[in-house]
Amino acid sequence: LISRKEKDSGKEKPVFRRLLVEAVQKEFEARKGSSGGEEQAKKRKLGNIQFVGDLFKKEMLTERVIHHIINVILNGETKASDFIPDPEDVEVLCRLLATTGKELERKARAPTSQFADSYNKYFTKIEKLTLSSSYPARIKITLLNTIDLKKEGWPVKTQQAKKLKDLEKENE
Repeated sequence: LISRKEKDSGKEKPVFRRLLVEAVQKEFEARKGSSGGEEQAKKRKLGNIQFVGDLFKKEMLTERVIHHIINVILNGETKASDFIPDPEDVEVLCRLLATTGKELERKARAPTSQFADSYNKYFTKIEKLTLSSSYPARIKITLLNTIDLKKEGWPVKTQQAKKLKDLEKENE
């Protein structure tokens, strides 16, 4: 990571990481005030959270940051137990978990994990959300798919594009 010495302390700090985390946090906090149409804003949110998850997998973001994002989505800023997340935020949560789930689970199983209990609580809340009448069927299916991914050990999609000849043979 890019580093530079801070003028006041003389200590070397990772400037790139700090700036990146600040930019991601600003985008996350401003998630409701996006212009350019709802569909474009939704794609941007999903793309941003995918990027955040990929940064975590490359160890450029800490586990604490990911858990904070998940907590804010699931429990809101007030951390009310009866909080029902916005359907769009639920999609963002599912994308984040699909991206980071395998690594989060591996870290949660470690004997020194401070987030093991939190990780299990997320899925308890997700299972409750699937029963909520507040969500359309599409969101409930997305939640159920995320639960299934966890049960299956977070398999990685590795489907290669098929050649046109192969597709034609399949359709004959």
